[in-house]
Formats: sequence, structure tokens, C-alpha cells
Amino acid sequence: MTESDTIETEFLVLRVTQYGENSLIAAGFTPELGKLSFAIHGGKGSGRRGVTPFRLFCHLKVKYVPSSRELQKCVSAELVDDFSAVSHDYERYSCACWLSQFSLTNVLPGMPTEYYFRAVSVAFSRLAKTVLPVPAILTGVLLVYMQENGMLPQMEGDVRRQSQCQLLLQMALGGDVPALQKQNWLAIRDWTIGVLRQTDCILPAF
Repeated sequence: MTESDTIETEFLVLRVTQYGENSLIAAGFTPELGKLSFAIHGGKGSGRRGVTPFRLFCHLKVKYVPSSRELQKCVSAELVDDFSAVSHDYERYSCACWLSQFSLTNVLPGMPTEYYFRAVSVAFSRLAKTVLPVPAILTGVLLVYMQENGMLPQMEGDVRRQSQCQLLLQMALGGDVPALQKQNWLAIRDWTIGVLRQTDCILPAF
């Protein structure tokens, strides 16, 4: 195997399944290549201290050998960021789990998701740091998904709503947060979910 045989990319770990005594399957997605799953056997893919970086809600930089198989072979993995602190708060943990399930269901293998990947990373970071109401975080991520996949209504002629939507998209990608009350965020979230229900997306239960 040569360096040209491998692919290097970022990877968000959204599901980890243990099998055997010291192996696991890690599922998630990348900005360029969509959904991916890795089979991690024994110490392969482990960090410098022997602890695998393939942990739930972690942002990694991975190098792997591409194959036609469903499970890819990881050559190396480096931790970029650890968002596992979301588990310290039930509401935020539930939101992270919902986003993970939504992503694994609706992001396809080979499907570029540059902006959505960034939005989920920002969302996990904000959930872990307990900043922003959960409905605001969820709404922003879903709006980015809709925008990137051509599902966002055009709102032609409604300059005010177009401007508001643009602010929310910028927020989801790490920008400033509009000063809205929680009930306003809930209303926008419900509208977003309603639009997605009219598409081919599969939505996890709340």
C-alpha cells in the first residue's frame, strides 16, 4: 500500500457499536464523501496512548484505504475535537443523538455535505458547551441541510424572511446568534420540521 492508495478526510463519529472483545464499528460522515463506516480491530486506529479516538461525538481526521465494502479499513485517526461533554445534560445529549440519527439516515455514501458537516460540528460544540437553547441549535443545523440540498423554500418577495433565514444559516455555521426568545426558536424549529416532513427525508421521533 502506498500513500496514493489512501484517502484523508475529516470524520464525525455518530454511532459506535462494540463487537467481539476489542473491536468496534464506527459510523458517521465526512464533508466530501458522505456517510462512512469503519471497522476498528484491536489497537488499529488507536490514539497515541492506546485509546481509540473513535468515540461517540468526536471529530476526527482519518486516513483510510477505500474499498467497495461497507466497512472501510482505517490506517490512522487523529482526534480534532471531543464533544462527548454533551452527555452531561440529558436535553443536549438527546439533541445530539437526534442529529446523529438524522444524519446517518439522510446523508448518503458519496454525498458531499461540506456545509452540513460544518453545521453539525458547530452544533455539537455548542451542545457540549451548553450555549444557545437546544431548539436554536437544532433549527440552524436543519436549515443548513435544507439549503445545501435544495429543500429550503425560496420565500420570493418576502425580503424580511429571506434576511432572517440568512442570519440563521450564518448562525448555524458559527456566526452570531439572533436575540430570540425560546418560544420563538420553538416556532421556527417546528416550521423547519414541517417543511422537512414534506420532503423525502426520514425524521427521527422527538
